[in-house]
Amino acid sequence: MRKTKEETAQTRESIINAAENLFIEKGYEGVSLEDIAAEVHLTRGAVHWHFKNKKGVLLAIRERIEMPLETLENFLADQSEEDPLEALGHTVKKALEEYQYNSRLRKLTKIILHFEYNTENEKLGKKSSEQRARKVVTEVLRIAQKRSAFQVPWTPESGALAFTGLFAGVLSEWVREDTEFELIPDAEKVLTSILDIWGAQLSELNKHSG
Repeated sequence: MRKTKEETAQTRESIINAAENLFIEKGYEGVSLEDIAAEVHLTRGAVHWHFKNKKGVLLAIRERIEMPLETLENFLADQSEEDPLEALGHTVKKALEEYQYNSRLRKLTKIILHFEYNTENEKLGKKSSEQRARKVVTEVLRIAQKRSAFQVPWTPESGALAFTGLFAGVLSEWVREDTEFELIPDAEKVLTSILDIWGAQLSELNKHSG
């Protein structure tokens, strides 16, 4: 039984890998479920057993690459003694570096963002990456507020809305590949300026990232 579960998981991963390659090569709209099945030498029905449709495959890709800021969930789970704003800064820098230097991730993100910003796809009942990230950042800022590291006139909700909105904005601009700025150092400076306003220990952040 254990082997069957492992084989099922491996097949699912193979489908996702094949879909990633095809989406990068042909674009999301240019790929069918049959194309994905053929790539991994399976029938359409076999792929359908793992994923209801092509959108389901793309959502699995989104979950696997773990969109920015969601790694802050680890901070929340650990209830770390680390400064919340510093933790936010570390996460942002790590995410920006990953996007800056990973061309595959950049291409997949472009596909995912295009999918999520399409109004028809909002009917999926799935929260967008930005919505989920905003929820996590709100919780981080609540911790900062309790520790007197995040003060009025900002609230955790308004701070999270501003920060994740700015992050999503610069990222969506950058992945279009026709911009005149880079995530590192340009977008990083913009985002850390907000953390500076909120009172983050940016000298510590820079020391860790050096």
